[in-house]
Amino acid sequence: MHVIHGALTTPGFHWGELVHLAVEQKVSCLVTDALDSTGLLRLAPTRLARFPQRARRSNQHTMEIHRHHAGRLAATALEAGLAIAACKGIAVENVLYGGRGAREFSGLDLFVAPEDLGALELILTGLGYQPHISRSSAHGAT
Repeated sequence: MHVIHGALTTPGFHWGELVHLAVEQKVSCLVTDALDSTGLLRLAPTRLARFPQRARRSNQHTMEIHRHHAGRLAATALEAGLAIAACKGIAVENVLYGGRGAREFSGLDLFVAPEDLGALELILTGLGYQPHISRSSAHGAT
């Protein structure tokens, strides 16, 4: 932490560049979490620190919504005798980042056996989810 602290306090360091890079690389919540958990976020100018903190809080809220939906889907699939597993964003966020909202993701990805796909689709529509229609399909392209 001492090395990072030194880097963040050198005269040539610019917080705006760090925030810009974090947003550009889609890791603003991860950077915010790392800086906050080490106490280094306190070194940032207050007004500048608010932006990534708000983004992380928003991501934490979104994560809770995804968790709710994942639980609802898992319970319904289990009742129907289907095995599903959450993967990618929600699984990585929970396992690698402890569920703190440090990893950004925008959807819920599930693994399901190919032979259970039709049954899962029925469950999803029964719960009110609608199939994703790509723009090319919606415009008649094949």
